[in-house]
Amino acid sequence: MPSLKNKVLKFFFDILFPAFCVGCKKEGRFLCPSCRQKIVVKRVPEYPPQKTGVKTLFAATDYHAKLISDLIARYKYGFADELHADLADLLIEHARRAQFQKRDDHIIAAVPLHRRRLHWRGFNQADLLARRVAGHFAIPYRPGALARIKNTAPQIEMTDRKDRLENIKGAFACVDKSAVRNKTVILVDDVSTTGATLAECAWALKQAGARSVIGFVVAK
Repeated sequence: MPSLKNKVLKFFFDILFPAFCVGCKKEGRFLCPSCRQKIVVKRVPEYPPQKTGVKTLFAATDYHAKLISDLIARYKYGFADELHADLADLLIEHARRAQFQKRDDHIIAAVPLHRRRLHWRGFNQADLLARRVAGHFAIPYRPGALARIKNTAPQIEMTDRKDRLENIKGAFACVDKSAVRNKTVILVDDVSTTGATLAECAWALKQAGARSVIGFVVAK
């Protein structure tokens, strides 16, 4: 649950920064229909190197597009949890265009936050995305499959992939092995830049018996 401090911060954010479109500043919502139409949604998935542990990566949009990076920043750091629906719908559209096929062994998991960061933010941005994606595709969601056991520095503060890999090493553990054993885990996050976070989560899931890991992210 959001802390009292977080609720107060969100209250003042809502007063000082009401819902204006991140793109054109039109009042009403964080992403207006006109700006939504300008977002380019990719049509094909990516296939990361085998060493990452991620079999296929569905990345809906380009993180370097200013509107996308601004939306995600507003979502994560501006307490705009309601943006999860717009962002998840981009991912759903991409999966459809990229001809994602649901299978019986699929489950969905979200990249977890450390409890301290979750307490500060009040929500896990990946969790909200994962719930909407799971509901759309009718795929079982396993929110307790992964845990973040190390409170690492934010990956966004590091630009070098080697530093990111070292920072995130050993940060995750699979705490519900029965949920992932012999399953293909669709791992949901908001952003993947170097792929370090997804790779570390994939390692933990495979150590626990997952058959394979697919990445679902809003932007890369």
